[in-house]
Amino acid sequence: MFNIIRISLNKDLKDVYLLFWSICLPLAVLFGLYYFDVHVSTNLLFGLLSISIFFYSCTTNSFSVYAQRKRGVFDLLRITPFSLWKYLSSITISQTIIACFVSAVLLLVEISLFNITMSALGIILFLPLFFVSSAIFTLMGFFISSLPKNEGQLSITTNLVMIPLLLCSSIFLNITEAPNLYNG
Repeated sequence: MFNIIRISLNKDLKDVYLLFWSICLPLAVLFGLYYFDVHVSTNLLFGLLSISIFFYSCTTNSFSVYAQRKRGVFDLLRITPFSLWKYLSSITISQTIIACFVSAVLLLVEISLFNITMSALGIILFLPLFFVSSAIFTLMGFFISSLPKNEGQLSITTNLVMIPLLLCSSIFLNITEAPNLYNG
């Protein structure tokens, strides 16, 4: 199981989607907000962390698992003594480790750029939150990748899941200031 985690970590660290969606794009947004001196709430900054975890753990993982399913990796696992749950657990652990590391780096960049006052203990207490959220989103990516028949449908499916989750959260819009019908 540890070999699968190590191999998966090495493969995931070379992933271009990880580099772009989870590291470069959030960093570019943060540096852009800082450079143009845009006043942002901590809610939006922490929302960027959530989006980064979601894009990597759910979206990138669903495409990766779909490609493995298409190549027959899961069919081959059925005839080996290595069980499917150990393989999926190994992938989940490796994805979670990377997502926690990327999120911690983004959190440190946010703290330094936007002068967020947070103690070292507060930063450390974010790590379990990062771990749980990335594990849940990774498992969600496994489920999403099992639904479609081709990559086009997978792209639509991930967007159908992602967009409502983002719009219904309080990342972009403050839910407390929503109309009474919505707060209801």
